[in-house]
Amino acid sequence: MHRRQLASSSPTAPVASQRATLATFRSALRVVCTTAVLAASSAFATEAPFQALPKAAEGAASGLQLKVLRYDGNTNGGMVVKVHNPTTTMRTFEAQGLYFVPNMKPDDAPQRLGAAGPFSVERGGTWVTDEKLELAAGASVTLRLEVFCIDSHRSSPSAETPFRLAKARLPKGISGPIEAGTKAILQGNNAKTAREASDAVQEHVWKTRNKQWIPVEGERADERAAPTPPEQRMEPMQEQRMETEPREKLR
Repeated sequence: MHRRQLASSSPTAPVASQRATLATFRSALRVVCTTAVLAASSAFATEAPFQALPKAAEGAASGLQLKVLRYDGNTNGGMVVKVHNPTTTMRTFEAQGLYFVPNMKPDDAPQRLGAAGPFSVERGGTWVTDEKLELAAGASVTLRLEVFCIDSHRSSPSAETPFRLAKARLPKGISGPIEAGTKAILQGNNAKTAREASDAVQEHVWKTRNKQWIPVEGERADERAAPTPPEQRMEPMQEQRMETEPREKLR
């Protein structure tokens, strides 16, 4: 008569081997995930470095530096930046003519964004409107620039779109009329910033830009092949803008 062999409580060789393999896989996965997180953190830390502020239409370069912190908006909105004065003397910041280019291939990029009207300065948790700013030696300040789409035929960017400051300001033939028209619009609407009259300012920027096309940084090979008239783009873009409210509130 044969005795029944009792089942062993210890794992069989194949099961033990599978468990060992699984443990090794999990350990390797932790290493990969940790490495990926560190790499992503490092990339984020260097994603938006300080850039030299381009010189104004008239005069020499200011020596100031600018770093993009984030973009709040889509077709238009607020570009929140940090401006730093690394020099040993006081320097003046002006926003006119500054524009921002999506940090990607032009053919895949959404609209470029140009500053228009006064900007806002963060002072003690409050945003104060200004047109020029004096920065003391070594000083840094956070600003919100009101920016508007300069490409009526491209898709809208979002808060996730990475932007860089263009190496030069918009040509005077574009920035001058944009600034003059924006000032007139603000006066007519009793507004302090372009954000308060964004629809009218956006339409003005498109018309000015399309009136006499001048290639600027981030241009596509066929940029002017078939631009959409501003009047045809205004309504859907207004709806897109209303869906995303900027995080910053001006006081």
